Amino acid sequence: MKLRNFVYLFLIMLVIPFSALAVGMSGGTYKIPFDSINIGGSDFASSGSYMMFDTIGENAPGYSSGGSYAMNMAGYRQPTGLILVLSTTNLIIGNIQQNQNASAQITTTVTTDAANGYNLFIKENQSLTSGVNTIPDFGGTIAAPIPWAGNGFGFTLSSGTGLDPKWGGGTNYAGIPTVSTLMHPKSGYSAVADDTDVDFYVNVGAQPLGTYTNIVTFTALPKL
Repeated sequence: MKLRNFVYLFLIMLVIPFSALAVGMSGGTYKIPFDSINIGGSDFASSGSYMMFDTIGENAPGYSSGGSYAMNMAGYRQPTGLILVLSTTNLIIGNIQQNQNASAQITTTVTTDAANGYNLFIKENQSLTSGVNTIPDFGGTIAAPIPWAGNGFGFTLSSGTGLDPKWGGGTNYAGIPTVSTLMHPKSGYSAVADDTDVDFYVNVGAQPLGTYTNIVTFTALPKL
């Protein structure tokens, strides 16, 4: 009878809510009759110690007040928003025999109105662990992924918009660092959601029988 190891990943994501267009609003303690519609502005102005977004023009300036506030209305710039969704947050690579390769895939989906695209990061909390036993991380790095050889746990990017050629179309692999690290910089605006396929790969080597788990975290941030 062949011994088998069970590999299970918990996947989490940092979600930045997508900004919706604002409209006239009211509540128990406030009322905004209508919004200011602005006509332009620089993407940003910057210097050694600051960066500032700006707008030009407004069609609804004015004054409002209440029991606890007074405010002069002014124009505002709609903030950049982003949504990150994972195809699953619990990934089972499966029952794996010793010295056998196995893989499983998830898809990250990013929706953003950022004109310059977004950056996608990855990290893990630890190596795959079962009690006192661990499966080591694969020797390739995100900076320099390499073809798979030997045992360990790693990942590759097999499909996506503007993938770096270093991934070899999903044939070069990297271990997952414990510090959030940029794995996919996507450039340019997209009017639709953008998918990236992440393939996890493992060879448990001669590790003892057990259920090996860890937590992988994805973070997406808009490029400013």
